[in-house]
Amino acid sequence: MHTTKRKQSNSLPKMSTEIANGGIFEQSIRCGKPNCRCANGDMHRGYYYFIFRTVQGRLRKRYVPKSMVTMLQNLVAESRTERRREREIRQMSSRLLTQFHSQLKEILGDNDAASED
Repeated sequence: MHTTKRKQSNSLPKMSTEIANGGIFEQSIRCGKPNCRCANGDMHRGYYYFIFRTVQGRLRKRYVPKSMVTMLQNLVAESRTERRREREIRQMSSRLLTQFHSQLKEILGDNDAASED
């Protein structure tokens, strides 16, 4: 049972709503062979990782197979767009509530002044 939970936590997101933060990053590596091009700085490329923060704030990375890179990049872009829209909606709601509160104060303030006469 524990291995199932662990395997689920290591899986990649399948939908943009599963991505709260993070992105796709390419990692370059050295293989360690002394005569390889990477020993002189021309690193091996093509290892992609989905890097994100957990709810507890820990940084995590998951290997992304090359066949899934484009799909996951699209999900990350979609997730960022959704978060931007949500942020804009929250800001607009906050402005509307502030305006409503001001108008309500004016109306109630006018009624209080009229009742004093």
